Amino acid sequence: MDADNQLFHMVGRIEGKIDRALTEQERAHARLDKVESRVDTLEALKHKAQGSMKVIIALWTALAAAAGALYEITKGYIFK
Repeated sequence: MDADNQLFHMVGRIEGKIDRALTEQERAHARLDKVESRVDTLEALKHKAQGSMKVIIALWTALAAAAGALYEITKGYIFK
């Protein structure tokens, strides 16, 4: 009977270790889900920022072109 008790004790220890490993795996999976969510959010923000910068660059270029054209127009009046 002593051998049976030892066997049950060892099986219980193994079962506890398996349960702990499964619990840790669930925790790691939950952390991974949170990280994936954060990465998705950051990627969306990155794309919004890139789009905003493209608009700003286009507006700045248009403003510079308009300023250059205005300079050419006024230069004729100033230096007559």
